[in-house]
Amino acid sequence: MSVRDFFDAARRAAPPAAGDGRVHGKSGATLDLELYKKDNCPYCQRVYKALARLGVHVRMRDIRTDAGALETLVRVGGKRQVPCLFVDGKPLYESADIVRFLEQNVA
Repeated sequence: MSVRDFFDAARRAAPPAAGDGRVHGKSGATLDLELYKKDNCPYCQRVYKALARLGVHVRMRDIRTDAGALETLVRVGGKRQVPCLFVDGKPLYESADIVRFLEQNVA
């Protein structure tokens, strides 16, 4: 992420509307997507902007307000890092990788 991208992401985008997590992929398969996040995280902001731009609605879990979300993130993903997009139950970290995945597989 470039410095410009970092500061653009930090311009507090509101989280996009959450959905039920079932998203139709480009392959025709239905994907189960759940985003673990913190609203003040600039990398999460980058993912929010991509979700809004692509019109994708995923389930969202905030690790600051939902203790169960933090526990699940650490137990399944192995670390406390956000953003983390669970794709069919498997964690995908790093905002650039999440955005790339969404652009290539969902949009």
